[in-house]
Amino acid sequence: MTRGNEESDPVPRPDESTHSRITDAYGNVVQARDVSGGVHFHVPTAPGPRPQQLPADVRGFVNRTKELALLHAAVGDPAHADFRTPGVLLVAGTAGVGKTSVAVHWSHLIREHFPDGQLYVNLRGYDAGEPVTAREVLERFLRALHVAPDRMPPTEEERAELYRTLVAEQRMLVVLDNAATAEQVRPLLPGTDRCLVLITSRNRMSGLAARDGARRISLDTLSREASVALIRKANEGHRMGDREDDLAELAQLCAFLPLALRIAAERAASRPHMPLRELIHDLRDESSLWDALSTDEGSQADAVRTVFAWSYRALTPEAALMFRLLGLHPGPEFSLHAAAALAGLTPVEARRRLNALVGAHLLEEIEYDRYQFHDLLRAYAMDQARDDESEDERRSSVERLLTWYLRTAATAEPRDRLAPIDIGPDSLTSAIPTLDTPDATAKWYHAERTNLLLATEVAASAGLDRIAWQIPAVVQEISPAFDPIDTWTAAKERGLEAARRLGDRYGEAVLLNALAIGDRYAGRLDRARERYVASADAFAESGSPLGEVFALNGMGLACLQVRDLDSAETHLTRGLSAARRLEDRYPTGLCLMNLGWAWLELGVWSRADELLSESLDIMRQLGQRSNEAAVLNLMSRVRLASGRTADAHTKIAESLAISAELGERAAQAFGLIQQARIALARGDRAECLAASHSAATMFRRLGHRDQEAVAWALTGRSYIGSGRAEDAIPYLRQSTAVLEELDSHWFHADALLALATAQEDMGEIEAAHENRRKASAILARFHDPVANALRAQAEG
Repeated sequence: MTRGNEESDPVPRPDESTHSRITDAYGNVVQARDVSGGVHFHVPTAPGPRPQQLPADVRGFVNRTKELALLHAAVGDPAHADFRTPGVLLVAGTAGVGKTSVAVHWSHLIREHFPDGQLYVNLRGYDAGEPVTAREVLERFLRALHVAPDRMPPTEEERAELYRTLVAEQRMLVVLDNAATAEQVRPLLPGTDRCLVLITSRNRMSGLAARDGARRISLDTLSREASVALIRKANEGHRMGDREDDLAELAQLCAFLPLALRIAAERAASRPHMPLRELIHDLRDESSLWDALSTDEGSQADAVRTVFAWSYRALTPEAALMFRLLGLHPGPEFSLHAAAALAGLTPVEARRRLNALVGAHLLEEIEYDRYQFHDLLRAYAMDQARDDESEDERRSSVERLLTWYLRTAATAEPRDRLAPIDIGPDSLTSAIPTLDTPDATAKWYHAERTNLLLATEVAASAGLDRIAWQIPAVVQEISPAFDPIDTWTAAKERGLEAARRLGDRYGEAVLLNALAIGDRYAGRLDRARERYVASADAFAESGSPLGEVFALNGMGLACLQVRDLDSAETHLTRGLSAARRLEDRYPTGLCLMNLGWAWLELGVWSRADELLSESLDIMRQLGQRSNEAAVLNLMSRVRLASGRTADAHTKIAESLAISAELGERAAQAFGLIQQARIALARGDRAECLAASHSAATMFRRLGHRDQEAVAWALTGRSYIGSGRAEDAIPYLRQSTAVLEELDSHWFHADALLALATAQEDMGEIEAAHENRRKASAILARFHDPVANALRAQAEG
């Protein structure tokens, strides 16, 4: 069932459908088809503006005329009618040499020749933390190309396939900044010469040149003259009369590296009345200090650190403290509010200090109230925090930050948590952003998902065990709407370990329940049942009868999925009785719904209808729209099973309308499965095909492999009903293979019977007989009336 219960097609070949629109595996239109079967390919389009992701052009960009000319020459004449890009360009060079500045500036020069937009990502290949994965980048790019979150493929390979499909006929510029390896960028290559990919890296990426045809432009340090010109440009309007020799000496101290030159120039511009010789003297003193402390990393690295230290020591004490503390942030980028929490400031105070760091070129504001470090500066900030802040001060700052992430997630919609979590009193001085709508929650969660996962890891490693278990516990109510099933599994397991270290049985119960839900969604049903049992015991020991109800409900659902109907009925009846004793209407309605489902599977439709009707009344009174849709789905199934097809159609239409309004794709997918079954019963093969195909695409995105296979089986049955057994067999074989792999015995037996029917229609009698025998053997596991009837059909 849908997520509310607790919770809660492959692309056709050209001759496999008569529908007017064909979508890829995630619902994006890629073909139009006339009813005679001819295929017309056209560019997939989606509503929304073209992506314009390039960062702002570099202020005061000077020189690099040779390198810009080489880039222009490599591309050729974009205005030519037969223009084709060289595919991949690589700008390679040492750290701080200005690769990003050149790439961004040149991209702005040529952007008009790529009318379908520009995609940009900082891959953070040399950041102090983990590089951005291709899977994460593909999600960002697909969202920029207007693929809805609910249609996002779960795996890197599937995302790459969809990405290549969507840009195949587009003329786009793709900038992959700060890449570490060829393997990191290969999945991001469009594979068409209509798009141009521009990569920056410290790595020469010989393999990318050899295998993927990348053309390399090497970037060296600036010349003496170019360095002086850069400093003069940065100082325009601030300083006058500086001697050429002094500027050249300053440039030499910066090793002619643009990153260091810009920081030094900003320092000079901020002190317009101080003679440049004095600034140089200060920098030479700093350089001497580094000469005494540095290792054999080379003059360029020493020069960069010298300039960092020189600029850092010029900060006010308040701004310097902010710089150090930001080095403790676990993620590569952060918001104003997170920085405020880290420093124990109000957002107004934090913004003032962040502006000082941005002004000194020690920090970059990548969008309004969101910031990031250059990777070298982040490493330097981390070093300063370790050197200048005591262990207690560092721990207090990190604890404030992690508490902020926890409290913010706890305020996000939805707030009707399955198990209440006491996150303690609010001792933060920094503000919590307002996340009182689903859209606000979605935007915040997409921006902070990586930081939340890292926050859990940091909390567990730092011994902040309460935070370590509570972050994944509260996020459990947010993430299923946006993430593949196992996105948070490792974090939940870390949280479970933390709760056990604390001896917090309630926290242990909450995390066991959360892990069990994920196991059940992923088809790991034996593990799910084990964890539900352990969760119920822990809830009982911690004195949480409400938690016990939810665990019993989950155990009942897990039993339903393996068709252990007697056990399901027992668990759900116990859960319902406990919920009634608590006089808590929400868990009462939940258990009524799922107990009704159990009686539906047992074939006692009048009892199922009675329970479901009571549940529907409660859910409507409570305004529980998601669960209302789930109950209506089950009521539709009762009516279909009892032969009331028209009423079944009405109920599922109501259910689907609510799910669509709420944007709940799992509920919609289950609704489409039921719609396909009704269409099959009514003999409407076209509607069955459309509904089953749409359901399969949604279930694939959600990671529900068993239900995706069920949708394939319905597609096969629809083809059988249309007299196209040959077309049905590939779907049914794929369905049976997946269901067998997942030990989904009930659905496997049903798909085997459908496959046998198709094989009989094709004259493959021996193969059909073998599949009927397999189905009968599987069905012998079950002893309920419906299973007995299906087994008799298999043996008939």
